Amino acid sequence: MKKIILSVAFVLGCLTIANAQETNSRQNALGLKICDRITSVSFQRYLSSANRLELNLGYDRRSIRGDGNHIFGNSLFEVSALYQWVWQLSPGLKWYIGAGIDSFFGDTMWYYLGPPGADGLPTYKAGRPTSIRELRALGNIGIEYSFRNFPLQLAIDYKPRVLLLKRYADPWGYSVVEHSLSFAARWRF
Repeated sequence: MKKIILSVAFVLGCLTIANAQETNSRQNALGLKICDRITSVSFQRYLSSANRLELNLGYDRRSIRGDGNHIFGNSLFEVSALYQWVWQLSPGLKWYIGAGIDSFFGDTMWYYLGPPGADGLPTYKAGRPTSIRELRALGNIGIEYSFRNFPLQLAIDYKPRVLLLKRYADPWGYSVVEHSLSFAARWRF
């Protein structure tokens, strides 16, 4: 993780030094997008003054308690692509809506609750690994602010997702519709 952060900082530093473009001509943005579960590297490319493409590559490594007797740990990747329509509200302030698709893939390991250990805390026994593959349609609506004299963009958006395909067994059931709120900070170049 430290290498990724240092790499992103290096790229942003190089872009700052090499960036001699006018503020209004910045057609790309690269940064981080953080939501409730996943941190993504996010890239935006304007296709016209009112349309753009957003690509995200994210990683989710977490543990979730299931039904009280089981937990599972994820090691998932997310790849998403959105086509967005953008409208300017005032100088630097824009709102947008978009539609696209995303895919989750990776592995989950189920753990079963075992007897308490010597310290009185519960122990967990490793269960079976499960491979996860999901394909979802997604939309988003958000608002962003781009600083006038500094190439930074801050955004917040809401993303509903609808499950199209899944390939794994989920003992607790699965929601067909998910929602997430995310915050993004991107460097414009």
